Formats: sequence, C-alpha cells, structure tokens
Amino acid sequence: MRLIPKSITKYASLFSTLEGKLTRTVSREQLASMLDKKNIYDALLTITNTDIGEFLRSRVGPESTLDEVEEALYRYLWDEVLSIRNYGLREVEEFINAYIIKYDLLNTIFAVRALFYGKEISNLLSLGLLYENNLLDELLSAKSFKDIVFILGKVSLHDFARIVNDYSERLRGKDLSALRAVESELYESYFNNLLKTVSIIRGGLELKRAVQKLIDGHNIFVVLRGIVSKTPKALIAASLIEPTIHVSHDTLLEAAEQSNITQALQVLSHTPYEKMITRISSIVSAGANESLIEVVLLQEFSKELESDKLSDFYSPLPVLSYIVNKELEASMLRVVFWSIWNNMPRELIEPIVRGISSEG
Repeated sequence: MRLIPKSITKYASLFSTLEGKLTRTVSREQLASMLDKKNIYDALLTITNTDIGEFLRSRVGPESTLDEVEEALYRYLWDEVLSIRNYGLREVEEFINAYIIKYDLLNTIFAVRALFYGKEISNLLSLGLLYENNLLDELLSAKSFKDIVFILGKVSLHDFARIVNDYSERLRGKDLSALRAVESELYESYFNNLLKTVSIIRGGLELKRAVQKLIDGHNIFVVLRGIVSKTPKALIAASLIEPTIHVSHDTLLEAAEQSNITQALQVLSHTPYEKMITRISSIVSAGANESLIEVVLLQEFSKELESDKLSDFYSPLPVLSYIVNKELEASMLRVVFWSIWNNMPRELIEPIVRGISSEG
C-alpha cells in the first residue's frame, strides 16, 4: 500500500482548517448593515458571531477611539498570521516569513515619510518583524534616517537598511524624487525576495503567478495614486516594478501619461483586469479617495487568488489566499468604522462593502 506523505496530510488538514475559518468571515450583508449604526461599538455588536467580531468584542468598548479599533484589527490579523506560521509546515513558515516583511516595509515607509515631511505619527502597524521584536516604539521615536537604518539592521532587514542609507543624504535635503525612489526600491526588494522564496518551495510556479498578480495590483495603484496626487509622470514611471504578468510595463507607462484618472482607467481597461477597472471607475465617479481605491483593488485581487488556490491545495498558495482574504476583511472593517466615525455618506461606502459598482 502506498503511504501518503506526512506533509500532504498536514496540508490537507491546514486547508480544511482555513476553509472552516472562512465560514466565520464577516459577510457583505453584515458590512452593509453596520453602516446603519450610529457608532462603532453598536456596529461591532452586529458581527459578534464572526471570528474577528468575537476578537474585537473583548478589546473594543463604547468609548474606544478609531485608532484603538484599528490597532485591535491589526492585532487580530497578526494573530491569524502567527497561527498559520506555527502550524508545523516548514514551507508555509518560510513563505509567511517572507510575506510578513510587507508590514515592515509599510512601517519603514511611514517612518521615512514622517521624517521627510517633519510630521509625527502616533502609531505603526502592529505586524511584522519590527513589531514581533518590540521595535515599533523605537522606530516611532527615530530622529534621523540613520536611526531608521540602525533599527532595520536589528531584525536583519539589511536590504531595507541599505536602501534607506543610500538615499539618506538626499532625503535630508528634501529631495522628493529620493523619497519616491526609496519607496519604489523597498517594494522591489520585498517582491524580489518573495519571488525568490516561492521559487524554491512546493507550488512555486503557481505561487509565482499569484505574487506577480500582487505586483500588478501594486503597479496599478501606484499609477492611480500618482495621478490623483498629481505626482510628476517621471516619478510615477520610476516607481513601477517588475515582473508584471497581466498588465505590461508599457501599458502602465501609457496609463501614467494620461492627464486624469478617468483616461488612465480607460487605458488599463484593455487588460485582463477589465472588470476590476470597471469597478474602480464607478467608485472614482462617486468620489472615492485613494484609500477606497486601494480597498477595491484588494477586493478584486482577493478574488483572483481565491480562483488560483484551486489549482494546488498542497502548497502555501491557499495560505496566501487566506491571508489576503483576512487582510481584506480587516480593511473592509476599517472602511466601515472610518465611515461611521466620520459620518461619511452611505451611498459612497455601501457599493464598496458589497463589492459592486456604484451604479448597482
């Protein structure tokens, strides 16, 4: 009798566990009903039958601020990531260790931007290696770019440290192109490391395609954010990274050259992401900001990864799909809580939480 490899059995068990947990994800209907509530706490009470709602219920009270609620959302997401990392599958652990550096990348960018613009930030994302090693407070109090370099070195983020160090003089001189270059090179370093990691583990080909789709999403957002913020076209172009998969570098450059976001979306609609671009176009027409555009992109790429995972159950691919799904859930709740806190018009937010175009 042929024995089933132990790792295959463990993958099957993990996949079954993740699928079961997804049944306790906040639904679109629940998100929409939360918009009827007058405050965050009342909205939270409507999702206590979900995993994330149960987690938040013990940490959020009637007097909690939006910042405190967001902090609890990050803690939930981090707990989910750690539970999978500690499942006992070496390849899954290697993949997650490479993936979670994304949060260190974001925290590094927040810290660099704060120093560059001379602004204080009250908190950082409670996820990643810096958080795991209790270095967020140290990063928050960094007084110079050299301080950031030193802190990154403490957790062996040497590539990130080198990039910040290489541009530290120009950053001190308030060179905006240097700030954009740092952010671009940090993302490029992160994705290259992630691609290198997935290339040597089970399901590498499918994982590589999935990561390239995430790169597509990053590039699309870079173009759209750049146009909305009136970033010089040359800086947008310099911020694009390779390797793409379904939207070419030339198409991205053509979109970046457009004079407004509607024209850019029209260029991007002639790609396999046509449905996604149609949704973004509808929320742009309704007045969505950069953060809402980013959430819609995450929604659509979550669907892409959900479809991909069916091609290989016995690899970290379903893990990537699950983590992105949980990131999306946390992001959607942030949108809902933010909209309630700021009394945003329901007609802008509801199409986003329901995952539909603003026309219906």
